[in-house]
Amino acid sequence: MTIRIGHAAILLVRFEVLELWRRPSLRCRLLHSCHRSIRTWPFYKLVKSLYDVCPVADFPDPEIGAMMWTRRISIFLLLLVFLTACSSKESEPTSGLTRAQDVRIFFVGDTPRGFRLFPEVQTINVYGDLTNSVMNSLVSGELQPLDPDYRNLWGSGSKLNSITINAGLATIDLALGELRVGAEGELRAIDQLVWTVTEINRAITGVKFTVDGKTVESLAGHVDTTGTFKRAPDYEVLNPIAIISPAHGAALANPIVITGEACTFEANVAWEILKDGVSIGSGATTALSACPDRSPWTLDLDNLAIGSYTIIAREYSAEDGSLTSIDSRDFTVA
Repeated sequence: MTIRIGHAAILLVRFEVLELWRRPSLRCRLLHSCHRSIRTWPFYKLVKSLYDVCPVADFPDPEIGAMMWTRRISIFLLLLVFLTACSSKESEPTSGLTRAQDVRIFFVGDTPRGFRLFPEVQTINVYGDLTNSVMNSLVSGELQPLDPDYRNLWGSGSKLNSITINAGLATIDLALGELRVGAEGELRAIDQLVWTVTEINRAITGVKFTVDGKTVESLAGHVDTTGTFKRAPDYEVLNPIAIISPAHGAALANPIVITGEACTFEANVAWEILKDGVSIGSGATTALSACPDRSPWTLDLDNLAIGSYTIIAREYSAEDGSLTSIDSRDFTVA
């Protein structure tokens, strides 16, 4: 019986050690107390009091028993210090750690005006350098849009060899797979990379492309890639209307607020809300400024009933009323 109680006391001491070891401030204070007399340790006093109640057969003298176990604890802690240390470099954040980060990426959509870029914010698991991580996933085709109306024109065996940045010029070296697109598609595929890399790193002002370290005349046989690419005016590349929030398929709580950006005539944005595919409301809102400026817009839908919804944003021609631009987003209200 005495041995069992003594073992219980030892387990309690070990539990105390582990509990304190999980708390950094107490852990370091505990380690520094090694320089003091063992008799001043809280552990020593705890063990001593337990031995006073029920001495262990191996060390019937409470004083000796408490001293012996306190010394064993000291050796155990010092070994942990040797292996991990209070300020181990391994505990410091490094560029090799995976972290989640919101990134604005550009995909391609087929619109009444042809292929246009659409921005989409995604939460990406980034490993190491942000620019390399995102661009590698985009070029390989691993990174796909959430919205099924958008497309990533890359993939099909393409890979990113490297990105080097010098004085604002980024050189993107590719291992080129099959880029089966026409002239417009090739230009938008290039725009995808140019707009995304310059969005991630605002210090980049120009982009050059090489394939396996060499300058090539074209990536798909239509667009000259021997020069430097820069962002063209957004009204030439981006869809005039884009829904930014919510993300496609998001589950929202009331009140519902839709946000986007637009470059339209007189800043007009026509909207329509569908519930389970049936229109339940429509109207118009305006962006902060009209084209050629691209600016944000907001739509407050207040409280919606639980269900599945689609928000549609449109632009109509001021000349004949024809549809010139559209974007939509599905979401649910829980």
